[in-house]
Amino acid sequence: METYYASWRDPLAHDVLAPRVREHFALYVKIIEEAKEEGSIIASLDTEMLASLFLGIAMGLALVGMAGIPRTETVNWLAIGTLVDQVVRPK
Repeated sequence: METYYASWRDPLAHDVLAPRVREHFALYVKIIEEAKEEGSIIASLDTEMLASLFLGIAMGLALVGMAGIPRTETVNWLAIGTLVDQVVRPK
């Protein structure tokens, strides 16, 4: 968490953190584009929006975990994952 705060105040910290976040974002974009090509995700959905959403969830959960908030059981994510799948998968 300190790294994120430092990156807002300190250009050097920003220069270290920003490329790593962009790398993770690019990985999400690649995965989403591949899923669109194979027909697993609706092609008309905005790739960058989905990548931002999924990266934001992952980063947010990491920050919440670092704050000491216990993680929910993995099985609890199945319902949300199923709903997301129903929204993004072509009919």
